[in-house]
Amino acid sequence: MRASIILGSLLIGLGAALAGLFIGQGYEAGRDPVRKVTVRGLSERAVRADLAEWPLQITAAGDDLSATQDEVEADVAAVLAFVTEGGIAAEDVIRQRLQVVDQAAQPYRQGPITGGRYIITQTLLIRSRAVDLVESLSRRTSQLVARGVVVQDQGPQYVFTGLTGIKPPMIAEATRDARAGAERFAADSGAEVGPILTASQGYFSIGPLIEANPYDSGGGQIDKKVRVVTTVDFQLVD
Repeated sequence: MRASIILGSLLIGLGAALAGLFIGQGYEAGRDPVRKVTVRGLSERAVRADLAEWPLQITAAGDDLSATQDEVEADVAAVLAFVTEGGIAAEDVIRQRLQVVDQAAQPYRQGPITGGRYIITQTLLIRSRAVDLVESLSRRTSQLVARGVVVQDQGPQYVFTGLTGIKPPMIAEATRDARAGAERFAADSGAEVGPILTASQGYFSIGPLIEANPYDSGGGQIDKKVRVVTTVDFQLVD
C-alpha cells in the first residue's frame, strides 16, 4: 500500500509539472509579438450627378391680401410655363409651404408700414433627374424677368445618388491599393505581406471634381469626385 501511495504521489507531481510546463509555453507563445503594418488605401472615381434640386422663391407684397395672392399665383403660373417649356415635367415641380407675413401684426413693429402690409412668399422646388435640362434652364432665368417675374434664385444643387452601386468595387480597389503600399513597406524591411488582421471601410466622400475653392462642397457642380479611404492592418512574415 505504501508503494501505491508513493507511486500515486509521483504521478500527481509529474502531472502538475507537465501542466505548469504547458501553461508556461502557452504564455510565452501568447507574448510573441505579431509584426504588422497599418496602411491606408485610396480609390477615386469621377461621377456625374443624377439628380438636380433647384428652389425658386416668389415674393409679392401689397395691402390687399387677395390681390397679393393673385399676384403670386400669376408668377407661379409663369414659372411653371417657363420650366415645362424647357422640357421639365410638371410633376417635377414641387410647391412648398406658402408663407404669409402680416406686418401690421408684428408685435415689435415701429413706424409706418412701407411696401405693403402683406408679404407672401411661395417656394417652388424643381426636383428632377433631367440634370442637363435644369442646368440649361438655370442659365436662362433672365427670360423670367422678361415676363415680369422676379424670383430669388440661389442656383441648382446637384446630387449623385448612385453611391450604393459603386461602393463594392471601390472598396476592393482601395484594399488592393493598401496591399500595394504594405508590399512596398515589407520589401524595404525584408519581410513579406501576410493575411489581413483588421480592416475598416473608412469613409466615403463626394465633392467637386475640380476643387477651385476649398470651401466649396461642390453642390453646384454636376461633375463630382467620389473618394473612399480604407485602413488595413497586414501581418508581416519573414
